[in-house]
Amino acid sequence: MKDTCINRILFALLFVLLVPSLVSATTYYVDMGGTNNGSCGTTSGTGACATLSYLVGNRHLGSKGDDIQIAVGSYTDNTQVVLPVGVHVHGAGSATTTIKTNVTTAGGYIKAQSPVPVVDGSNEISGFNLIASSTNKTGITSSGRNNQKIHDMIFTNWTSEAGDDAGAIWIGGKYGRDDLASGFWVQTCSGGEGTCSYCGSNTASNISPLSTDWATGVDIYNNTFTNSELKMNVLKGAKIHDNTINNDTGTNLSGIGHTGFWFSGIKIYNNTINMNSISNTVIAVELWAIGEGSKIYNNIISGWTSFGHHGLGKGSNVYALEIYGNTFYVAKAMSSTANPTIEIVNTFSDVAIYNNYFASSATDRGCTWALAIWGPNIKRNILIYGNIFGLQYYDGSNKRVITLEDQNSTTYTSEVYVYNNVFDVGSSKRAGGIMSSSGGVITNTYWRNNIFNNMDGNLVLNAGSSWTGHTAENNYSFNCVNNYVSSGDAKWTLADNVTTNSIAPGFVGTGNKPSPYYLLQTNSPCIAAGVALGTPYNIDPAGNERVRSDMTAWDIGAYTYISILTPPKDLKVK
Repeated sequence: MKDTCINRILFALLFVLLVPSLVSATTYYVDMGGTNNGSCGTTSGTGACATLSYLVGNRHLGSKGDDIQIAVGSYTDNTQVVLPVGVHVHGAGSATTTIKTNVTTAGGYIKAQSPVPVVDGSNEISGFNLIASSTNKTGITSSGRNNQKIHDMIFTNWTSEAGDDAGAIWIGGKYGRDDLASGFWVQTCSGGEGTCSYCGSNTASNISPLSTDWATGVDIYNNTFTNSELKMNVLKGAKIHDNTINNDTGTNLSGIGHTGFWFSGIKIYNNTINMNSISNTVIAVELWAIGEGSKIYNNIISGWTSFGHHGLGKGSNVYALEIYGNTFYVAKAMSSTANPTIEIVNTFSDVAIYNNYFASSATDRGCTWALAIWGPNIKRNILIYGNIFGLQYYDGSNKRVITLEDQNSTTYTSEVYVYNNVFDVGSSKRAGGIMSSSGGVITNTYWRNNIFNNMDGNLVLNAGSSWTGHTAENNYSFNCVNNYVSSGDAKWTLADNVTTNSIAPGFVGTGNKPSPYYLLQTNSPCIAAGVALGTPYNIDPAGNERVRSDMTAWDIGAYTYISILTPPKDLKVK
């Protein structure tokens, strides 16, 4: 009997040691009719606390799943909220619940931070409009925490560009050189410091974060940003989707980034991003050190974007970065700064840019180039296919839609594939230019199965004799003034291209752009006139296989011709 009692006691002690505390999660309340006092928050209505900051600062929160419910109302709260791990904050809805704050303290109004190694944060914030009432720094700062959700929010007037940690949301893994102070990447480090890799973009972008520095499980969705910016760093597998960023009435205000560093396998999709201008400091999306299967897709973006690669490869993925299914459309006048719609810069391999639509309105200033592949160091396996390049802005000097430039005298840019695109960009523009600007060397670019329509010219190669391997074949050029220009000693290798001023490529030419406008008609000379290219180019933007039955001839252009059968009429059953 004695042994049995001892065994039961030992088992109970072991259970306590091995099993986490099973404390029930608690629901707390914030209400306009509540009062801030020592007992507030455990009931709704008059028993609630009057502000979120008072409740969080004076109640014992921290059980995973503790839930704070903010009732309908317009609140003013000028005290920082230091949010414990595991606590959720849910407003009654962003259309009916607002919190206005003038907090400028480091970490912002809601500070959900933990030092590395990164911990399971499991915070969830949703359902209210967070309004900056002064030149604030940050609305929500989340760092050093995994499994963070921010959704169904409105962020209004978080316009401060005072530092790299300013904006509506700052979210990531490791935050600053001491994890909790000094924003990630801010220029405050002194030389020789061991953790200085996390301060200052030039140093930081070349040193990878440790495995314990990354934040995982981040999900930001269904939010509206009005004159407010989203900033991110050191994220692995994050999802940023179904958000609207309306910064088209603000000034000196970017969308996502400027600048974010270190992104592994993130997905940015189904967002709408509108910028007011384009300059080096006003950018729709800017993410550097991005790779390992990251994807940017199905977004509508007005503004320019920049992606740089330092150290992260493709990992076990087919590509380091895929940009596909997006609409890049400039619908209002931009600034006078020359910038590309998409910039691929510095050392970068295994990038696919496909099935996108690029266009500007006829009267407004857009981006100077659609794609710019430039900057120092090697570019390998850059694939550009299945895109529609519609009307492009012409600034009076830069005619290129796609520009490849060396920008470094000692390194190489090489292996770029431009297949099955349509260039219908206006009479002042040329599809592509491979340009020498710094004495470097670009080799091996391939331009196949493209349509060039009603343009100043198709392709220009301007470099010395060491620039070899530039091939153009099975392209269709209609009404282009300058065709396959070679300026300098470098020459094009040409095969089976069609250059004509009499036979148009045969687009449908009506309806929405890009489809059905750029579908091929039955009599198009581009049907079965291309060269077979193999995987991964065998699917067009509409999901149709390009491969013909003989496996040797593909259609030219972005869309495979599909015969539309008309069903017979007046059939009678006998």
